[in-house]
Amino acid sequence: MKKKEITLILVLFLSFCFFGCSKKRVLEGYVIDAFQKKPLTEKKVWIDQKEYLTDQQGRFETDGILPESVSIKIDGDERFEAFSDQIILHQQHNLRKFEIRARHPLDLPHEKSYLPYSYSLLLKSGKDNSYNDVSLAISGIPADQSFETKGVYLDQQTKQPVTQHLLQLGFNFWYKDEYQNWQYSSMPPIDIPIWGMMIDSYVSAMYEFYYNLDYSYQVDPEEQVIRGEKVRKIIIKPLNDTNLFKEMTIFMVTEGINQGAVWEALLVLEEHAWLGPRVQISFLEVNTSIILNPPEITH
Repeated sequence: MKKKEITLILVLFLSFCFFGCSKKRVLEGYVIDAFQKKPLTEKKVWIDQKEYLTDQQGRFETDGILPESVSIKIDGDERFEAFSDQIILHQQHNLRKFEIRARHPLDLPHEKSYLPYSYSLLLKSGKDNSYNDVSLAISGIPADQSFETKGVYLDQQTKQPVTQHLLQLGFNFWYKDEYQNWQYSSMPPIDIPIWGMMIDSYVSAMYEFYYNLDYSYQVDPEEQVIRGEKVRKIIIKPLNDTNLFKEMTIFMVTEGINQGAVWEALLVLEEHAWLGPRVQISFLEVNTSIILNPPEITH
């Protein structure tokens, strides 16, 4: 190859590198919530102090950007925390996804309001504020699907009160029959409500509501005291049709060893087969050691 041709190739290569590196870059970003990965619309995004707004897909796209490193800030609001980072734009067209965490409704650290690994509660339900159809004590370890239930409930068919003592360990069930003898079943007993699994879905919603976009909520500014704990009232409503509940009011502990825990809850349901339209749940303990062992069957 002639020296003139080599020189020309080098000039073209250097020109390509120079003009390629000096081209402005574009950032196409998508802002989503960290829990359900849903797009967040009308979120203000600041790229090196220039404002952009996300659309219905949570998308924004910048103008041409000359610097390779840019700062990004996303405004926080009542529902979501603010976000900031420094990012590198390696390509001419850069695609990024930004996950935004929900803000705790009481501005507590997130680790203060995780779903408890164990709890003991009193469950009452009925057709009015007397809650006289169901009265049960439940202790549970939800991750193990293990619950113990003791108390009385009204059979919806016979309209007679039924005394129940049920122990569930995974998918093994022990229950006392009408003669107060223990029986065992590897399947859920017929016509006996499995209260622990039934109630656990509501307990999960009590802790997920603020980062689950299927719910809206309103926090009462006034502090109350329930059974020795300072609490704040939070009213939760589903945004879409759901069979879980119509409205739920929870009372969340604001300080102390139980900070972030739900201490009491009132639920308004559709006409539930066993619970009726109104439920009251009072938590006695959360995140304490609970030992559930199968009973001895002696007959």
